[in-house]
Amino acid sequence: MKRKICFVVLTLAIFAAAIAYVGSILPKKAYAGESSVYIVNEGDCLWLIANRFDTSVDALMAANNLDTDFLQIGQTLIIPVNSPFYQPVSRGSVSRPSLHDTSSFLTGEMVSWYLADGMFPIGSTATLQDFATGHQFNIYRLFGANHADCEPLTADDSCIMRKCFGGDWSWERRAAILLIDGNAIACSMAGMPHGASQDIYGNDFDGHFDLHFLNSRTHGTDKVDPDHQAAVHTAAGL
Repeated sequence: MKRKICFVVLTLAIFAAAIAYVGSILPKKAYAGESSVYIVNEGDCLWLIANRFDTSVDALMAANNLDTDFLQIGQTLIIPVNSPFYQPVSRGSVSRPSLHDTSSFLTGEMVSWYLADGMFPIGSTATLQDFATGHQFNIYRLFGANHADCEPLTADDSCIMRKCFGGDWSWERRAAILLIDGNAIACSMAGMPHGASQDIYGNDFDGHFDLHFLNSRTHGTDKVDPDHQAAVHTAAGL
C-alpha cells in the first residue's frame, strides 16, 4: 500500500512539473481572450498593424490602454487575435511599405473631399505616410473648408515631414496616404509652413500646411489644383 501511495504521489509531482514547464514556454497572455505580442518597427502604425493581424484599431487601443494612435519604435503591443501565431491577411493592394525597398507601396482609396472632410474632422489627429519614401508622421487638423489645413503633432513629426521634402520646406506637391480610423485615404501634401494660425506650439513648425484630397480646392482661387490632384491619383496607385 505504501508503494502505491508513493507511486501516485510521484506521478502527480511529475505531472505538475510537466504542466509548469509547458506553461513557461507558452506565449504569455496579457489580454482577455487570445492574444500575442508585437514589437513596433519603423514605419508601423496602428492601422497597418491591425490589418496585418486581422484585427481593428479600436481593439488594439483597448488591448493596450492607448488614448492616442502615436507609436514608438520598440514599443510592445498586445495583439488581440484568435491565434497566438502570426497570420498575415490579404486585403487587396494594401501592404506594408519598406523604407529601403520602394517596390512595395501602400496605396490609398480615392475619397472625395466632401467625404474626407468628415472622416478627418477639425481637431482630430491622424498619421500621414509619404507615398514615395514610406516615412510616417502624426498630424493635427487645424481647420480648412476647401481642403485640410494641418500641423505636425510634435517636433519629431516636423523633422520626419521635412525629410520627406529632401530636408527643406517646399510647396512641392507630394503623394501621401492619410491613415485614420482604419482607413487609408489618397491625398496630396504641400510642405511649406504658412499662415499665422496654429494650435500647436513647440513643434518646430510655424503655421500650417495644406493637405488636399480628390476634388478639393484651394482657399485663394476656390479651384481644383491640378498638381495636387495628380499627386492624389499617384497615392491611389493610378
